[in-house]
Amino acid sequence: LEDLDDKHFYFHEVAGWKVYDSTTSSLVGEAVMVLDHGPYPLLQVDREGLECLIPLPAHVSIRVDRKAGALYVALPVGVMEIYLNPGTQEDEEGEEDLGY
Repeated sequence: LEDLDDKHFYFHEVAGWKVYDSTTSSLVGEAVMVLDHGPYPLLQVDREGLECLIPLPAHVSIRVDRKAGALYVALPVGVMEIYLNPGTQEDEEGEEDLGY
């Protein structure tokens, strides 16, 4: 395979790499794999036992640090809050029954 620049990576090479939020430099978790389904790939990340999926459409900024085994991703707004602040049972009970 040809060498890639610091904005691209092969899906198979990132398993086990650390994933960071590029805007805050905070650790998101460890990359498990890239799921290539649908309109764009999803980066599956293990955050201390919690599975998180980060969408990777073409416009998302990514920086690759192969020497450190790290990905720096400009996370879409609110994506981590979905996993870190799940709804409560009261939220679900308050939803209207749509009869599906």
